Amino acid sequence: MSLPTNTATWTQANYQSATAANIAALSVAQVAALQHPDWLSPAAVAGFSAAQVAAISISWSYMNAAWVNALSVAAFAGIPVAGIAQLSGSTLAGLNAAHIVALTAKQIGALSTAQLGALSAVQIGDLNALQVEALTVAQFGSLSTSQLAGLSAAAAAGLSNAQLTALGLHLRALSPAAIGGLAATTVAHLSGWQLALLTETQLAALTASQVAVLTAAQVADLSQGQLVALGARVQSLTAAALDALGTGNLLAIYRQLGKAQIAALPSAQAAAVALAVKDTTSLQTSLSTAGLQNEVKTVVGGGTSLFGYQGVLDVLEALGGQIGATGLTTAQLADLKAFTKVVGAVDGSGSYIFGVLNDVVNGNPFNATWTDGAATSSALGNLAAGSSQSQFDELVGKWLLGGDNPAWNAGTATTLTATPAALFGTGGVTAADPSQGGIGDCYLIAAMVEVALDQPGLIQSMFTDNGNGTYGVRFYAPDGAATYVTVSDSLASGQRTAGTVSGGQWVTLLEKAFVEYSAEFDGNTNAWSAIAGGWDEGLTAITGKSDMSYISAYSGSQSAWDGSVDKAVIAALSAGEEVLYGSFIDDTGSNGKTDLVSDHMFAVIGYDKSTGDFILRNPWGAAGGSSWNGQFEQSIDQLWGGTSGTASDSGFIVAEGASPAGAGGAVSAAAQLAQALAGSGGGNGGSVVNLASASLVPPAVGATLAVAHA
Repeated sequence: MSLPTNTATWTQANYQSATAANIAALSVAQVAALQHPDWLSPAAVAGFSAAQVAAISISWSYMNAAWVNALSVAAFAGIPVAGIAQLSGSTLAGLNAAHIVALTAKQIGALSTAQLGALSAVQIGDLNALQVEALTVAQFGSLSTSQLAGLSAAAAAGLSNAQLTALGLHLRALSPAAIGGLAATTVAHLSGWQLALLTETQLAALTASQVAVLTAAQVADLSQGQLVALGARVQSLTAAALDALGTGNLLAIYRQLGKAQIAALPSAQAAAVALAVKDTTSLQTSLSTAGLQNEVKTVVGGGTSLFGYQGVLDVLEALGGQIGATGLTTAQLADLKAFTKVVGAVDGSGSYIFGVLNDVVNGNPFNATWTDGAATSSALGNLAAGSSQSQFDELVGKWLLGGDNPAWNAGTATTLTATPAALFGTGGVTAADPSQGGIGDCYLIAAMVEVALDQPGLIQSMFTDNGNGTYGVRFYAPDGAATYVTVSDSLASGQRTAGTVSGGQWVTLLEKAFVEYSAEFDGNTNAWSAIAGGWDEGLTAITGKSDMSYISAYSGSQSAWDGSVDKAVIAALSAGEEVLYGSFIDDTGSNGKTDLVSDHMFAVIGYDKSTGDFILRNPWGAAGGSSWNGQFEQSIDQLWGGTSGTASDSGFIVAEGASPAGAGGAVSAAAQLAQALAGSGGGNGGSVVNLASASLVPPAVGATLAVAHA
């Protein structure tokens, strides 16, 4: 069919009747004169060449996916950068694999983050390494977790160090195949916290060449579960990387190490491994065939260490499956006790693994009941000869799997939902992280702020990531001894637990773990609501320190408060000690927002020498809300509550001394104040009435100070 040579005069009928041959015969100038190329049929569009496509003058926003997909791959490459930038999200979302793959580096670079967001995970998976490499840091960082999950191993090979850094917490969204596809040089660039984000399944995808480039600093941040997931590839770890492992993690993987690696271990590590080898052998011969011998031999035969979390769990779960109708036998119980003793000898009596195993086998007051979100707790009891399989399984679940979940409120059944997330945010542990939720545990959240400020390493050292959605959490008992609970990432659905502003989950999990700790040591019900109200319990449980409480009512006079208390608190802050302020005073700042709140605990994060005021932070959130200040200053006189009335219960809690050895490092006073005053994003927002109250319980003492524990 003959069409007018002046394409500017084409009617809609001319466009609709045009064939591919008609379009191919047009000159570049004729194509540039087309007023409605979007009226062309897909069959006609197939006739365009790259040069003709580049000459199209109307906005590409008029072209739908069917029109663009009708272009040949060669013609598609002719779409100018400006044209690509005009394509609608729906058009991009409709592109087929052939045209996604045909995108040039310049075309990809022209896509806005909104356009990229329109692509599906399948389309992202169609990108090749060169295309992924062409994405800017901003573009790549804008991809959603579902899009990232579609990234192929081949495409991941093109990721740059800067792109991976831009992913932040979203690194966890990459598929195991994509993790395995990363270049070894890129893996070597990952920070320790990024590696700590990866799941066991992702770690299991690392190749031997990737493992070989891991540095000591990177390996030191891997959890025991992650190391175990590497399997025989731990033989690719360098001597320097192995040196960075703590004894507990080393003992969890020593059976997978090569002879040369074991021979190169430092003396202390070599001695620990030698003891583990010796006791593994003796256990297999000393245990009874009617007891635990077969289960232990099976675990050892599978190459798993008996002295890591997974090995202990495997032994216990295997035994649980052997308990018959008459219950746990005397031989099985005796072997369990012998096994526990050996684990304590090898791992140490203060270790997490021994602690929770000992609670299963040798008993704990918290074993009296089982809750797991139920309205009322049921009887459980300590292990004994004759214990049923269900009792044994629940004890194992309580201490190793975090299965005895608290209810939100005692008397009301609670729905629990697994909520997997990274343990720590991109900045690790920071004082700006904690944000109080719907429970009146401000005394606990304020303590988290203080410890994160002074000793972020202590917070990190509290957690043992088991790699299966459960975490061992260390506290200190009232007598100062380390004690452990295990919690899962199952949270109360529809309830506002404490949160971590940076995106990690450590605050949420620590709060949940404290519920378990409080049930064990304070006799509380196993419910989040049971930890509402307190004073120094959170601070001492986290730090293991003793503390002093300086209460307004017992200071004698305001002059004494202004003198001795003021100096004591300033000295403590200068020494990098944790300081809290329990307020029974309501106060408004100069901006009209609430500063002090009655019945509420605050973290005292510093002293402003220029004003002579203390710097306080509200555990509701560092950023503050519409009616309250997240951070503010108060003079010593403003913090004086008098010697009578409710306000007189106000006072400081000052921690003393150092946390027990091995519990994590402190930072200098200057560094902690800098950290505290650094950008404080996030927070709960809203007004005071929408947030949990503190329900403080001031110490019932008649003296100037109260000592928590030695």
